[in-house]
Amino acid sequence: QFVNSFISQYNDDVQEIRVINTICLPTRRQKQSAIDLARRVDLMIVVGGRHSANTRHLAEICQEVGVETHHIEQPEEIQISWLQGRERVGVTAGSSTPDDIIDRVVGHLEEMARRVESQDMAAHRHEAAFSATSGARDGYPDTASTAGGSR
Repeated sequence: QFVNSFISQYNDDVQEIRVINTICLPTRRQKQSAIDLARRVDLMIVVGGRHSANTRHLAEICQEVGVETHHIEQPEEIQISWLQGRERVGVTAGSSTPDDIIDRVVGHLEEMARRVESQDMAAHRHEAAFSATSGARDGYPDTASTAGGSR
């Protein structure tokens, strides 16, 4: 886009234009890996500085894939609501993001996932107990043992 715009604006003044792709191979591979991962998950977390063009671009391309994407700098920014109803969460990071930050984000996500799973199990136990109680009142005493509830 930029090159086309530049050429159309300065076509009469410029005799030669050379365009050189300065994006290094590891950055191109990282971009492709992020795209591949984003296609396989329910949520993407992109870790890195808000002012990092590389990290912002990773977040943009993950969003373009169609997956909900959040760009964070620190693990504490992750909201537990992002994980609810998700089965797969992908994590990618800008090229200058320190490994210890990435490790902390992954650890924080694992802990949050355990909490969400625990909450889901507690809600399921509550639903089962409610079903057992209402079933017993409706004259279906076997419902309590079938649903795993107790009388």
